[in-house]
Amino acid sequence: MSLDWSIENIENYKELCWGENDRMNPVTEALIWAGNSIGFNNITEKNYKELYIRINMWERGVHSFLQQSNAGVRVDTPLTLDNVRQHIGLSTNWSTMTNTQFGKHLIKSMRREAEREMGRSA
Repeated sequence: MSLDWSIENIENYKELCWGENDRMNPVTEALIWAGNSIGFNNITEKNYKELYIRINMWERGVHSFLQQSNAGVRVDTPLTLDNVRQHIGLSTNWSTMTNTQFGKHLIKSMRREAEREMGRSA
């Protein structure tokens, strides 16, 4: 299945979602890809706070969705509630998860990450 996404329903999407040289805003791109990990396929006025909670939990337990480079070093930059709110109208074709499904998925992902770390230090 290919990833389909739409940003046209985001207020001021041309200014918010696109930067110079027609490059996508890294925050917009991070939110598009975050949907797979946290189980959402659209950001609405009704759900954006819950989505932020899931993003925050994921970033505390697994990794940040927004990773930038500073002098060749990867820097994790947590997404904010305001980042999510500004992207109300974003939609994708990712599958959704209930809170219970997300919780189980998060725990499995945190365990995998811990096992990776353990393997790197062994």
